[in-house]
Amino acid sequence: MEGYVQDLEKAAKNGTHEVFDTSSEGMCKKCQRRGPMDLSDHEDDPCVEDFFPVDSLDQSSLPKGYRGEDLEELIIVWSKLTVKVVGKQECSAGTESKKASKECTGTVFKVDMHTVGTGDKTVCPCPGHKSDTPSKMIWWKVHVRTTRDFVDFFEKRNPKMFQFSTKYNLNEEDEMVNVTLDCIHIPPLNNGEKSCVLEFATHNVKFGYNLRDLCLQFQDIHRTVYEKYRANTDVNLTIIISYPHGQSDPQVSIGHWVHRAVTDGRTWYMYTTPTCPGTAGALVYRVGQKLGDDVHVGVTSDGLGFSG
Repeated sequence: MEGYVQDLEKAAKNGTHEVFDTSSEGMCKKCQRRGPMDLSDHEDDPCVEDFFPVDSLDQSSLPKGYRGEDLEELIIVWSKLTVKVVGKQECSAGTESKKASKECTGTVFKVDMHTVGTGDKTVCPCPGHKSDTPSKMIWWKVHVRTTRDFVDFFEKRNPKMFQFSTKYNLNEEDEMVNVTLDCIHIPPLNNGEKSCVLEFATHNVKFGYNLRDLCLQFQDIHRTVYEKYRANTDVNLTIIISYPHGQSDPQVSIGHWVHRAVTDGRTWYMYTTPTCPGTAGALVYRVGQKLGDDVHVGVTSDGLGFSG
C-alpha cells in the first residue's frame, strides 16, 4: 500500500484527464459514448446510476452517518456556485478550419464588486466601457477555480475564447434564468499546479450580489460541517458536483477518498467518487477537512479519480 501511494503521481499521469470534448472525438471509457448525452434519456447507461441531479437531493441521498440538514444545505448552496466552463477555438485540420470546443466544471469561490467613479481605480474590462463609463456604474469580477488541463488544451489562448454558464433565480417565485459570462483574465499558470483561476465579469448587479452572498453562505455552512466531522478520523466521504457529459444542470456524485500522498509540496487524493468527461475542474469536497484548492483532474488506469 505504501508503494502504491508513493506512486500516486505516476498513476495520475498515466490516467485519463476528464475535460469534455463536445465533438464526437472524446469518448467516455465507462459507457463508451461520444459527445453530449442527456443522462435522463439513458436509464440503462452505466454512468446514469453514478450521478443524481441536485433537485432530487434528500436525506436518503446521503450515506448513513452523514444525514443531516447541514450537509444537505451545503450541497445545495455549493451547486449554485458550480458552473460549466466552455472554451472554443478555431483550429485547422488539413485544408479545413473548424471550431474546437471543450467543457469542464468550475467553482465560483470569490466575487469582487467594483464601482466606477468612487475612487475605485479598477477599470471596467467590458468593450465600450473603458473610455466612456457611466458614473458610479457597478460591475463584478467573478473568480472561478477550474483545472489547468482545460486551459492547456488551447495553445493560442486568450480570455475571449472562454465563458461560463449557469442558471439562477433572483427570487423563489422566479423561473431559472440562463446566465453566460465572458472571461476577462487568465492569470499566469504556475508549473506543477493542476488548478487555475479564470476571472469573469458581469454588470448584472443582482446576479453579482447573489453570487457573493452564496460564497459567504457556503463558507459559513462549511465551517459548521467541518466542526461536526473533523474530530472523526474515520470520515473519508468525498463529494463532487459537476457537469458530466455536457449536462445542462449540475450533478452530484458520492464516494470516499482512499489514498493520499504529498509530492513536491502538493497533496494528491484518489477516490471512488464517480466522475465522467466534463467533471474535470470540479471542487473535490472531503467532509471533515478544510477547503483546499485542489480540483478533480481525471481517472487513473485503475479507475480511481484523482485531484491535484
